[in-house]
Amino acid sequence: MKKHLFSILTMCLIISASIHAEAQIIEIMGTDTIELQAGNYQYGELQWQMSLDNIDYQDIENANGTTYRFFPTVESYYRVKIDVGGCPTDYSQICHVQVPPQGFIDGLFSTNADNRVYFSRGNLQYIGSAATPYWKFAERQWDYLGDGPQASEDQHADRDLFGWATSGWDNGNVYYQPWNTENTNTAYYGPLDDSDLTGDYANSDWGVYNPISNGGGAAGMWRTLTADEWEYVLDLRTTASGIRYAKATVNNVAGVILLPDDWDSGNYTLTNTNEEDCDYSGNLISASDWMDVFEANGAVFLPTAGMRYGTMLTSIATHGVYWSVSSAHDTFTAHEINFSPTNFKTCNWSMFKYFGCSVRLVKDAEEVDK
Repeated sequence: MKKHLFSILTMCLIISASIHAEAQIIEIMGTDTIELQAGNYQYGELQWQMSLDNIDYQDIENANGTTYRFFPTVESYYRVKIDVGGCPTDYSQICHVQVPPQGFIDGLFSTNADNRVYFSRGNLQYIGSAATPYWKFAERQWDYLGDGPQASEDQHADRDLFGWATSGWDNGNVYYQPWNTENTNTAYYGPLDDSDLTGDYANSDWGVYNPISNGGGAAGMWRTLTADEWEYVLDLRTTASGIRYAKATVNNVAGVILLPDDWDSGNYTLTNTNEEDCDYSGNLISASDWMDVFEANGAVFLPTAGMRYGTMLTSIATHGVYWSVSSAHDTFTAHEINFSPTNFKTCNWSMFKYFGCSVRLVKDAEEVDK
């Protein structure tokens, strides 16, 4: 009897040693279907398990082979539970799967000498027509809603042109909802008269206050650039190519291309780079070239979505006007960037707060790379 027990114990120790020798520790940036390998075990029953915190593990249904294939959606941890006859339950080493946050373009842009950001995949949209309204990023970088229902006071209309500080958070101003279209200077009287959308008023920033459905689905994951950051991105950055931006037409949509810090000028020949006083015709880029060459290498496109004055839409397809979170420190205006076929005004320019402008959110690099 003792000899039999000793044999079982010896077998268990051998199997356990084999399991730990063959198991893998994996760290993956999961952007597609991935495959985890547990080793080619000859003994016992295998059960893959998953945990969100590396503490509480749950069995994965129908995951009992040495290979587990899946599409990762959140950062998580995986291991294999092994049961062999009368041996104690054993576990493989941990596979740590890291999933990048959703919704960002994989290109880094310096916003000052020390910080870098990723831009969102498209302009911000408020889908008021849904049974439960929600916020999302445009599906493609050149997409914008243009004329239509947003040229109204209907709170159930879809929108992508917003008055300043209209995240839906009650900041004490008279108007703060995304559907507010009042077009008088007094429309934004209140505590935000001369305050930025930071600090005590950070929730007035659309990206801080709202969960973005295709951008991670939680509040506090995104933010809007300050005026100084916009100016740095457009005018002050040092880049590998020497190019910071170029006006262009992408998939027949006019706008401005922002090139990431590490853009290789050999990727594509661009004309009129870093030029303010040119039109959009110098760089005509197809949808396939945009996706395969530009976006694949981290480029950002700001379309000419126009602007809204009260319930009147204007300058669609010719002008792009994008908010910052920086007040001009008066009652009526806030800083924005503004480009047209003849110029490009960076954030030393200001716009009345009641104008409806585009919003393009960013995520700080350290939040993605941590």
